[in-house]
Amino acid sequence: MSELDFIRSWNENNSRSNFELIYSKYLDSILNYLRMFSKDEDLIRDVFQDSIIVLYENSQKKDFELTCTVQTYLTSICRNRLYKVLNKTKTDELNQQNYDTNISDWLDEVTEQHEQKLNLIESALMELKRVGNRCYELIYRYFFHKESMRVIAKAMKYTNAENAKQQKARCQKKLKELIKTIKP
Repeated sequence: MSELDFIRSWNENNSRSNFELIYSKYLDSILNYLRMFSKDEDLIRDVFQDSIIVLYENSQKKDFELTCTVQTYLTSICRNRLYKVLNKTKTDELNQQNYDTNISDWLDEVTEQHEQKLNLIESALMELKRVGNRCYELIYRYFFHKESMRVIAKAMKYTNAENAKQQKARCQKKLKELIKTIKP
């Protein structure tokens, strides 16, 4: 039985355990992903719970066709819902600072128009993380946790903030190069 069939059977079987299985299967990984965009734990949990309901409701539509994994679909729902909430409440952490690079501009102006670019950035970041590159940590700390270069230098054991800043520039260049190699 596919996950989509499993989800569709929630209503037929009235099985809370089926729902809880899907919920618990993806909870940690999706919450970790959402934490890249917001530090508000209550908000991201609410978004995840709302998205589970959207997944269920969409799966019950006769014309609904899943063209990706349930995890990918659920992650996309969560990301889109989180963007809408952050933009609506004007607390979007991505728009609090102005950066002078294309990547940060994409991150600052998160809209549905930029979703493809954001997906490319996410893929490149995950590739950096997968290969164990320190660039992932540096970029993550700077753009998503809004840490200063001084704090990053100390945490990552760079000699000073200026060295960390130079490494950030190299990492951004590496990220841009990785993005160019990823097929949209």
